[in-house]
Formats: sequence, C-alpha cells, structure tokens
Amino acid sequence: MELSRFANTILFGTSLDEKLALHDATEPLSDSDPGHAIVVPNFPGRPASLSKVGQAAFPGGSQLASDLSRAQLLHFFANHELLALELMALVLLRFPEAPRDFRLGVAQTIKEEQQHLRMYIDRIRELGLDFGELAVNDYFWRSIKDMRSPLEFVTQMSLTFEQANLDYAVYYRDQVSRFDDSQTASLLNKVYNDEIGHVAHGLHWFNHWRDAEQSEWDCFRSILPEPMTPRRAKGLGFNVEGRRQAGLSDEFIRELELYTGSRGTAPRVWLHNPDCEAEIASGETPPVSSDKAERFATDLESVPLFLANESDIVLM
Repeated sequence: MELSRFANTILFGTSLDEKLALHDATEPLSDSDPGHAIVVPNFPGRPASLSKVGQAAFPGGSQLASDLSRAQLLHFFANHELLALELMALVLLRFPEAPRDFRLGVAQTIKEEQQHLRMYIDRIRELGLDFGELAVNDYFWRSIKDMRSPLEFVTQMSLTFEQANLDYAVYYRDQVSRFDDSQTASLLNKVYNDEIGHVAHGLHWFNHWRDAEQSEWDCFRSILPEPMTPRRAKGLGFNVEGRRQAGLSDEFIRELELYTGSRGTAPRVWLHNPDCEAEIASGETPPVSSDKAERFATDLESVPLFLANESDIVLM
C-alpha cells in the first residue's frame, strides 16, 4: 500500500477499524507517490463513539485496586495512542518532501502504536469498559497540529510526549503490579519497551536536523512552542535508564531532571484580600481601616502558599 493512502485512512477514517488498518498486514508500504501537502484539518476523523471531547477523571495510584479504575487509566492511555497515530499520519501528509527513511520510520512507529491501541481496547473491555465510554481529551492534537516542520514534530512528539511516557509506563506498570494485575503490567511493559525505540527514532532525526552549534538541550528548549515547556517531557518518577537506552545524552537527561518550570498551562494567581467585600460594595479599593485590620491582612497573606500548585503565583 502507498504510504500516503495508509496515512490518509488513519487521519480521516471514521471507524476504529480504519484507524487500525494494516495492523496485522504483511503488505509492505511504498513511498513512491507521496502526493502534495494537505491542509491541516480542525480535528481527525473519529467514530461517533469517540466524539465526546473533555477531561475524564484520572485515577491515582492508590485507586487502582479496582478493575474499573484500571480500565479508566487505560482508557486515558488508549486515547493518547490514538492521538499519536493521527498526528503521525498528519506529519506524513503534511510533509511529503521529508526524507523517505524518516517517513518509513514514522510508518513503523504507527504500526506499533496501532498494536498498543488494540491491546488497550481489548484490556479495557476485559476490565469492564468500552473504549469511548469516557470523555477523551484533545490536548496532543491542539499542541502539535500546527507544526511547521518535521523537526518540530519530533521535538514535540518524540522528545516530549513520548519521552514522558518512559516515566508513565514504568510508574503505572509498577502500580498495577501491586494489585496482582499481571496482564495490565505486561501491556504497559510492552508499551514502555517500544516507546524507547520511538524516542530513539525521533532523537536520531532531531540530531540530524537541529542546529549543530547548539547543545541537544538548548535546541530542544528553543524549538518547543509556547506555552509548552520541557516539563511536559517528564512523567511520574524520572526514568534515567530508559532515556539512556533511547540515546539521550547524560547532559540532556541531567538538565531535564533538574528542570522545574511550568508544564505549559496558565498559572493561577492567588491573593488574600480581606477587604474584597468592601471593595465590591464600594466599587473602589477602600483604605485599610485600622492597624488591626492591616496586621490581619499581613498575617494571612501567606496562606495561599499552602493552597497553590507549584506553577501558580501568590501575590504578597
């Protein structure tokens, strides 16, 4: 099958069978007719069962004792696999002039992601849910669809989202193992081992295309589009060994491990203002009425520090 046709079916298909096309096929893919660059769609084709876009509850590690919670976890991961498939199909259709070896490497990654998605769907069903029963988010798509080059694609997909999965897959593999769920643990271990290869493929082309006068780390940071930050390349825990197996340099790994910036979401701003009701009533900022009121405001202005997230802002 021609690679452009394969990618077109995945990106615009409206059934899971189309998204998983060629999962078991032995027919080799050819790239003799890559075609012209397409216009980026607002969203990929999706079956009606996956039309509910939103943010489903994400179970924590302590909640994974139940089958339903593990099904919810895998539902979240399955949606990420589907988004990755669609974005990989998009890069093939968006940049037909990209090197053939790169395009065939992306196609091989798609086939492995298709296998992951099928495994997730089967396991979700065994645990009591159907894929599509919960809302699915579109964050990956919104973040990457406007990529301007294959270099931006590998930076955001391979070195950011897939790199983070080197942490998530291992963390949740170990968490579900605590509850004797060897099937789910084996699935996540398979995903983890394949993800090392996906990061390695992206890293190879990142180093091929990047500015050689910059370090891997500096170039990585400069290419990430705002508001995305290197924090998105980390999950729960920090898996140094997986990153080394993928070929990332010790310098890059050290810089990422130490990086503590925002994940790229807007911060909340906190302010303790005991005069807020008086301000609303008067329509203006009233003067502090007494030393006692001023001391009260000062004494409690640090309370939001205990309520805020790491990337929030507290005004004092």
